[in-house]
Amino acid sequence: MPSAVAECHIRSADGFLIVYSATDRHSFEAVPAIKRLLDDQRRARNVSCVVVANKADLQHQRRVTTAEGERAAAELACAFFETSASDGGDDIAEAFHELYREVKRRKLLEGKSRRRSSAQQVKQVLNKVFKIQNAS
Repeated sequence: MPSAVAECHIRSADGFLIVYSATDRHSFEAVPAIKRLLDDQRRARNVSCVVVANKADLQHQRRVTTAEGERAAAELACAFFETSASDGGDDIAEAFHELYREVKRRKLLEGKSRRRSSAQQVKQVLNKVFKIQNAS
């Protein structure tokens, strides 16, 4: 069960990168549970997610194949990328760009604009109150 702070971040985020290590089967096996947690916390299916396999440069230590990662991502309805953070390749940026595109597509499909922050809402209420007082 995530902490209250984690729950708040999950509810307010627009999208998620779920990263596992290609050299650690346990981290790979946690991916579906993480996706379920995100879905449950957001109370919506098809939360915008991209699955990323890290440490692709360590072929001699690999415990999870590319095909397994692709299959798991497809089952979760997520895009899939394989990268190496230590190499700093373009695929890292592409994973973030894909997440951004997915969030934008989802917002267009849902027809929702971004919620205003509470500070903007308070400002609007205060402006209305002061206009009413000045009109009196």
